[in-house]
Amino acid sequence: MLPGLGADGRLFTSLAPHLAEPSTPKWIEPSIKESLSDYSFRFAESLDLSRPFVVVGFSFGGQVAMEAAARHEGFREACRGILLVSSCRNQEAITKQFASRVQLMRYLPDAFLRTGLVAFSARFSPTDPLTKEQRAWLQEMAESTDLSFFRWAAGACSDWGFAGPHTGEGHPAIHQIHGGKDDIIPLVPGHAEVVWDDAGHLLTYTHPEQIAEALDRLTQPAGASVLAERVRVR
Repeated sequence: MLPGLGADGRLFTSLAPHLAEPSTPKWIEPSIKESLSDYSFRFAESLDLSRPFVVVGFSFGGQVAMEAAARHEGFREACRGILLVSSCRNQEAITKQFASRVQLMRYLPDAFLRTGLVAFSARFSPTDPLTKEQRAWLQEMAESTDLSFFRWAAGACSDWGFAGPHTGEGHPAIHQIHGGKDDIIPLVPGHAEVVWDDAGHLLTYTHPEQIAEALDRLTQPAGASVLAERVRVR
């Protein structure tokens, strides 16, 4: 499970209990001015690729997963599927508004950026009916996120030139689910197989069971299941 900008494993706290072997690997340190494509290759190098896996790629995490599948042979061979959650398939979803915000962030002192992230977390994804606990997780992540990594990742996303995932034999299946009211990464028409019209950006909090079911469908052709035993029995 690969999280989005400014987030960590707490983004998947509501989803993880529904999965058999959930894991959120730590991001590696980026190099100065490193592209998202090059970073994703190095990130794949840091993973244990000895066992097959499927990926939940949330937002930025989905971009990394697709780049890794395109660039790294070992990742591509071990990956049985990628589920993009509130993410995007190519650069079409990178808005001018987001790029403008990234430019502004380049010049903000750390203290101002931190204050802005914490304040933003309190009103993040207003269309999502989050619990008080989930809102607290957002604030905690904003307070503890690595600002150097956040600046790099935001810039790498803004400069992303990915034309789209590779498909066909030898490449993992890629599916996308999205919220119809996502105001963080607007849905590009035709990109998502499943759209929940009333949902916003934080689907891992608001739709954990549905995401788990989508993952299970994704792995069924391989004769496997990613669901926790108690979920399968139910």
